[in-house]
Amino acid sequence: MNRMLKADLYRIFKSKLSLITLILVVVFPLITTGLYTLINVALSFDDFSVTVLNANAIIRSAYSLSNNVGLVIPIFSGILICMDVTGGTLRNKVIAGNGRVTIYLSHLLSAVIFNVVSITIYVLATAGFGMLLLPFEAPDGAEAIRQIVFWIITGTTSFIYVATISTFFALTTKRVAPTIIFSLVVTVLLSFITSIVAFLDYENYRWVVYMIPTFTMSELSLSGFASFGISVLTVSMEEFIMGLVSFAFFGALNTVLGILLFMKQDLK
Repeated sequence: MNRMLKADLYRIFKSKLSLITLILVVVFPLITTGLYTLINVALSFDDFSVTVLNANAIIRSAYSLSNNVGLVIPIFSGILICMDVTGGTLRNKVIAGNGRVTIYLSHLLSAVIFNVVSITIYVLATAGFGMLLLPFEAPDGAEAIRQIVFWIITGTTSFIYVATISTFFALTTKRVAPTIIFSLVVTVLLSFITSIVAFLDYENYRWVVYMIPTFTMSELSLSGFASFGISVLTVSMEEFIMGLVSFAFFGALNTVLGILLFMKQDLK
């Protein structure tokens, strides 16, 4: 397993697609903060605390699965797995006596690492360029710090979760086009559902809502930190924990179903 994982990671990170991903996760934040800076200058705002054109507004949405990078990263990880299929490497692994469960889990773990590394660089670049070029209101108080911790953990976990989706489609369809389409549809659909539910009165059935994957991340992206200078929401410990439980449950479900289907695949 360790040797296979190292081989998969080596193949992924030496790929030109990984280089493209690295460029995108650094260039997108620079372009976004640059545009925000130009807009601020053009409009000549004197009081940035009442406008969304600040570093906080960009940072709080960095983990969003519906923005450019949020869609690109899971799609690219799925493509990288498909390249293992189209190149014949996957079939050779089976012929060499490697178990299909091990193969599947190796690809999943490599996709998880790719996603986490990519989104972490993106978030750091977004925060760095944002605080350098735009007004930034630093978090103040224990609650603000707690919301940041929730945001980092939930945001990172959301990209671990979407790795289970892209891996599922890559190893069950074994083709790039369906992997891209289905991964994109599921991610966008989840983002759409959570956006709609966020505006409803769900208090009486909040446990069901909290079990919707990405709902907690959506709330954190909307609310941001507790010091944005705008009307904010805060995520409770209950919602935070249920959000992680949701990721774990549905991520495990995707993995188990993916393995079962992969076991029956013809790899000729």
